[in-house]
Amino acid sequence: MKRISVCILLIVFSCSIFGQNLQPSQLLSTPFLMCPAQVGNSENPRASLMYKTYGDGTCLAGFDAPLKKLHGGVGLDVIYEDQHYNQTILSARGVYSFCWKINDDFSIGTAAYIETVNTHQNFYVSQGPNQSVNIPEYNCSYFDEGLSVAFDYKKLSAGATCFHLLRPDVGPFVSNRLDRTYSFFIGYDLWMMKGEKHKGIGVSPLLYVANENSDLKATIGFDFVWNNIFAGAYYRAGGVDIYTLIYHAGARVGRFQFGYAFDKTDSDLLFGNYSGHEIFLNYFFEKK
Repeated sequence: MKRISVCILLIVFSCSIFGQNLQPSQLLSTPFLMCPAQVGNSENPRASLMYKTYGDGTCLAGFDAPLKKLHGGVGLDVIYEDQHYNQTILSARGVYSFCWKINDDFSIGTAAYIETVNTHQNFYVSQGPNQSVNIPEYNCSYFDEGLSVAFDYKKLSAGATCFHLLRPDVGPFVSNRLDRTYSFFIGYDLWMMKGEKHKGIGVSPLLYVANENSDLKATIGFDFVWNNIFAGAYYRAGGVDIYTLIYHAGARVGRFQFGYAFDKTDSDLLFGNYSGHEIFLNYFFEKK
């Protein structure tokens, strides 16, 4: 019974760690998670909402805006995760980005963020025919930090981010420090993430690579765009033969930008096969 309890606790802690590296299906819907150095890169202030059936459900609410007086932008996002085993995670992240505009075609952006995270585990009891597993109630809070850099040359964009820079301790009972994780992306004509309006017909390819728990995950795909309507597909591969197919579509209408995605994950793991849904909505405020 003790071994079962320990296994359940390890699963819960793994969910907590993974929850802090939330990877949306629609990577370009918000810059907060993919590349904080792109926060505040749109011409107008932007409010972002995202809901994903991740675990039992994940919701992100954010706001970012360009600040010319500070030569960059600022942003704030809040993420609420309702996970398995009666566990919830609430985090709030503040980002400041600085942009060097080398010329009309080339710019370099950097960003730093600080985040506060609270994990709450409600008392959980699982009873089976031959065993009973109890997970005690606890709270765990910590601060997290990260650095990010991005490059834009005409319509080509690339960037890299280091998450969990100071390796915070997330263990409620014993010391358990997060490993630093890194991500990299490169894409072409990423108009949606930059808050631009697209004209004509185009293609927006994207490659995103990130490491999590010693595993490397790569997402590759593209969007077809016709004016402000887009549709695309992505393929995400990870460790232990985990792979995900993602299909999404959406549009920009006036100041609103929205999209829906469906993802299907298959794996050799017993609990690694599942599907999910994700929707996002962005609103761009009028520039004064």
